[in-house]
Amino acid sequence: MINDLFDEMTKLFDEKLFTGIDKYSVPSFPPVRVVKRENKVTFKFALAGYSKEDLDISFGKDCLILSTTDQYGKKLRKEFDDYLNSYDEKKRSTAKILVDTFKRSEFSYKYFVPEDIFDFDKTTAEFKEGVLTIIIPAKDKKVENKIKKVEIK
Repeated sequence: MINDLFDEMTKLFDEKLFTGIDKYSVPSFPPVRVVKRENKVTFKFALAGYSKEDLDISFGKDCLILSTTDQYGKKLRKEFDDYLNSYDEKKRSTAKILVDTFKRSEFSYKYFVPEDIFDFDKTTAEFKEGVLTIIIPAKDKKVENKIKKVEIK
């Protein structure tokens, strides 16, 4: 009786709680702190476990784009597969992944940065001890926003 109850709970745990884990797992995105000063905006991203080769920084219209390279997710999956393959055949065949957030580690995020105020061409980036710092200086001359009146007919 107790064994049957235990078997049913194990089945519930295996089949129900971890089925479709992608639906319920939290998407991976880097923690960020953005500080705007009069003459620059500074982004600091916490990216422990990444290397500078894993990251791509680019700019679009009024935005900074931070993403991982295509190789990053492949590298993580290979490391995990190598880890599993280090076990003997019997242990490997009984191993069951319950939660796998490694596949969620690839990301691409956009952050609003007005290009009429900040100079994307003079941007600097440094990656040190798992922290990526991106500094975007303000343009020498700020472009004034001209207000154009529209006549209502």
